[in-house]
Amino acid sequence: MNISKSTANDITKSILRLNQKEIDDLKKEFADKLRTEYLKTVPSKIKDVFKTNDNVFLKSTNTIKLCGNGWNYVEIHVDRIPTDEIYIVNFTPDEDISNKLMQEYNLIQDAEKAYNGLFIQVESLLINLRTYKRITENFPEAIPYLPKINKTEVAINIPDILSQIKKDDGQQIEALGEVLNELESQMFEEGSEEKEVSNGN
Repeated sequence: MNISKSTANDITKSILRLNQKEIDDLKKEFADKLRTEYLKTVPSKIKDVFKTNDNVFLKSTNTIKLCGNGWNYVEIHVDRIPTDEIYIVNFTPDEDISNKLMQEYNLIQDAEKAYNGLFIQVESLLINLRTYKRITENFPEAIPYLPKINKTEVAINIPDILSQIKKDDGQQIEALGEVLNELESQMFEEGSEEKEVSNGN
């Protein structure tokens, strides 16, 4: 049985799920630090009211746009914050804070670049291996994420089918027999692969 490109993509996501979680955690940590720095610029009374009654604020946002001190309008998603602007707040950290944030941001960018490169390699490997049998033999890490094979067996009684067809054209009957034999052969091969995968598990 072969896997599709879509299936290879899903399997790759599952295999690299911990790599993705590591990046997501870095992003969340960065966003929390940025949010904390922004809230330092918000008056205490506003923060106190927002903390306990954030529903009274008609203007709030989940996006901070970093600009100045090395930042070129980079948008970061954060937990909701009060603002006097709509949708996006522009924020320029002081130079020291900006440098520290920039170092962390660059590490995240590097991690995402490495992840994307690895994703392409793993997905390509799965597509090139293509069959359950070859994946099982050459990439056992992928076995737990292979879709379950439908083990319903379909029996094809070729002689019975041929006997019900009017034999007014010998060539058509012969051609049909070849097609059916080929289909039966393919199903036998897939059945053999299923057994090998099951034994591998």
